[in-house]
Amino acid sequence: SFAFAPCTYVLHTTEGPWPRAMMVNPPPGSLSACMERPPAALRKGWTWHKNHQLPRIDVKCVVPLPEGAACLVSAVTVNVLSHTVYDAGLEGTNLQPLVNGECSFSSLAFKTTSYNLKGKPLHLMLCLLLRESDRLHVGSAII
Repeated sequence: SFAFAPCTYVLHTTEGPWPRAMMVNPPPGSLSACMERPPAALRKGWTWHKNHQLPRIDVKCVVPLPEGAACLVSAVTVNVLSHTVYDAGLEGTNLQPLVNGECSFSSLAFKTTSYNLKGKPLHLMLCLLLRESDRLHVGSAII
């Protein structure tokens, strides 16, 4: 079945790596997500056509969060050796505030395909973002 699992990869975007939260670190398993319907399953993994919208993704955090918490969903490629993931881009609103520990994403689509990324598979990563000082930091993530 299609499921998200906790991860500790460092998320890199075109602006560089997202900083990790230092003051509040929710325990693993505190962030969960489910899709309205799973993508089609193949022997090599899951598939979704670039031009199709992703199913609605509902996100929930089961621990109390500080004010200003948000969730970021990204399409990423994974580099296991460097323990990093690289944002490949999503079309649509991929950053939502958490209201009572919950949010949802709809009308998202991939900006590219695995073919254009030299065959690297794309993964969906959801990051719990916490405000520290005047910036958002990654508190925990699932992929």
